[in-house]
Amino acid sequence: MPPAVLVHLSDIHFHTGGRGQAARMSAVRTHLMQDLAAMRHELGNATAVVVTGDIAYSGAPEEYDVAREWLDLVSAEVGSPDSLVLTVPGNHDIHWPSIRPSAKIARETLRTCPMEQLTPMIDELIDDPDRPLLAPLDNYNEFALGYRCEVQEDGLPWEAPLPLSDGYHLAVRGLTTVFNSDRNDGRGTLVVGRTQTSLPIDDPGAVHLLLAHHGPEDCRDTTEIRDRIRHRAWALLCGHRHDQRVQNINGCLEITAGAVHPEEQPGYYPTYNWIRFDVASDGAGGHQLIVDVWQRVLRPEWNRFGASGEGPGPQREVFPLPTLSAVTAPVTTRLDGALVRAPRNEPQPTVTAAGSAEAAPRPPLTDEEGRVDEQRRIARDLLDLPVPDQERVLLLCGLLQPTDIDKDHVTMILTALGRADAPGALARLAAAVADARDRGRGRSA
Repeated sequence: MPPAVLVHLSDIHFHTGGRGQAARMSAVRTHLMQDLAAMRHELGNATAVVVTGDIAYSGAPEEYDVAREWLDLVSAEVGSPDSLVLTVPGNHDIHWPSIRPSAKIARETLRTCPMEQLTPMIDELIDDPDRPLLAPLDNYNEFALGYRCEVQEDGLPWEAPLPLSDGYHLAVRGLTTVFNSDRNDGRGTLVVGRTQTSLPIDDPGAVHLLLAHHGPEDCRDTTEIRDRIRHRAWALLCGHRHDQRVQNINGCLEITAGAVHPEEQPGYYPTYNWIRFDVASDGAGGHQLIVDVWQRVLRPEWNRFGASGEGPGPQREVFPLPTLSAVTAPVTTRLDGALVRAPRNEPQPTVTAAGSAEAAPRPPLTDEEGRVDEQRRIARDLLDLPVPDQERVLLLCGLLQPTDIDKDHVTMILTALGRADAPGALARLAAAVADARDRGRGRSA
């Protein structure tokens, strides 16, 4: 099984600014494309592209239209399928005009409530039918739906597996750190809550990889986040901070991408990462996770991207992996309602049903042969069709009822995909999507 290679981008900030700024941003992306090609030549094809938030600048639909087209080009340049883009929202993906007065009050409540009430308050606001935390993410969700990275209506994170060798897999989980984001954001004001960081420990071979826009230090519950992922998550990929960092904190490798388009001020440079995850023998009958990080930066004196730090090689971290038999050792430990995990190289407790916080499952990223999961590929092709064609195809395939058309677009598509598990349904959907795509090309010819 080949290693998993991720291209880690963040803070792209697509927006319709002045012509001068647009030209400068375009030049940066041209340099980036050239570097992606050079790095692909050195490292081989990427498995997936990861964007840790701030895809847009103001959460406007037209910004996501541009972002989707550009990410297709990025995927092609690095040899990754365009359906294997993994995203989480950033503060610039919040659509401020959608924040109503009641939503402003909800955000302030999450900034000021006692810490012991934080998670119950998040749960209560997520369940509010007025959707004070979720409505400003609707434009982002329309974009992210094509990659199956949309923020769930129940506030749970999404999770998708990516195979590694010797029975292990990356359990990639997308966290939302912007539930209470608005123009009053400040360091330490964002919230995550216990639910998103309740990582299951009864998943044999799972190597937890978390994606988030904000790092723990930008959140009110900094200490609790790091305590809950201690000895559970192997890596956390972040954005927001416009400088690159790689730091091992409590055995979790926190990797910040920097920004594709940072502030146009001295000391800030466009940056991004290539990251490789591999499983290897430790020479003593066990296995270890090897994480290599290539930090890339565009310096004005170079007029191109090059390696950050000293030397062209990667920064490497090596972690011992638990044996697969030890992962399922039948022990459960609780402490103040939190599941406590033993060190990763020792027997692991099993999560009981009552103590588990299930993430929202997404289709696997690839199979053991590296092929893109069929549902993920078909979903991306479906979302590339005009909305009327999407509705027609889903009705034709029997995946929607006429009453479903009245639902909002994201809910409608999720309803249809939820019915696509029936025997033969995916094959019929794939054929109908291909036919609609060909008809569309015929109309535009």
